[in-house]
Amino acid sequence: MRNQKKENNNNWKGGFTFVNGYILRTYKNNKRRLEHRFVMEKYLGHKLSKSECIHHLNGNITDNRIENLILCKSPGEHTKKYHSQNRTNGKYARRKIKAGLER
Repeated sequence: MRNQKKENNNNWKGGFTFVNGYILRTYKNNKRRLEHRFVMEKYLGHKLSKSECIHHLNGNITDNRIENLILCKSPGEHTKKYHSQNRTNGKYARRKIKAGLER
């Protein structure tokens, strides 16, 4: 029996797996990339720096349509723009929000 590759193998799942909920896809030359970073790089026409990060507007980290992605220049900018409202009163505020006690 010979070794079957990719689509010819019964165990082939389309070249992707999940890492911390994000899609990790296998591209040409067997390079593995986080799909949302790859989509943004294709849209911009250049590679992203390691410090740049991507925010998913609708909160679904598997929805990698370009209209759902926003580029942030740093993790700090990402937190400040999109997650700072949950940090107003520390852990207590997050617990209240999760419990549905605060709007």
